[in-house]
Amino acid sequence: MHQNATIRLRKKSAGFTLVEILIVVIILGILAAVVIPQFTNASTSARQGNLTTQLQSLQEQIAYYKVQHNNTNPPLLTTGWKVLTQYTDVSGNVSATADAVHIYGPYLPAAPQNPLTAATNASVVAADPGSSPGWVYSETNGKIYATGIVSTNYFNPTDGSESATAPY
Repeated sequence: MHQNATIRLRKKSAGFTLVEILIVVIILGILAAVVIPQFTNASTSARQGNLTTQLQSLQEQIAYYKVQHNNTNPPLLTTGWKVLTQYTDVSGNVSATADAVHIYGPYLPAAPQNPLTAATNASVVAADPGSSPGWVYSETNGKIYATGIVSTNYFNPTDGSESATAPY
């Protein structure tokens, strides 16, 4: 009889009860609800950090261009990124290859992509955010800003805030 009792115990402990499975599922759901937003925030923070670094680099290259071109800001609104990604002469005329006249640049290896926008034209630079560019540039003061997640907002690299008006 002792042997039959042992067999019955083994049969009872062969699986989990419905209550045990539900408790595990609830615990996993709670953990997922806590962890998933953390990954989302980390992704946004990484994109904003990338953008801050890009803006600092762009401002430095614009300042360098200005020094080499008689205190003139690059004409990004008319030439696009070519003026920073190709060779230029002292007047700012662009050439794909270096020669005796086009001795300055390139200042950037390629047109920068705005990491906060998912648009395909995120590298486009404009004076007005109406065209949903990735970058907004003022040729008068040489400042460049990035549009935020909403195309009418601007990301300010100094304090990390977004505002509805351009900071220039």
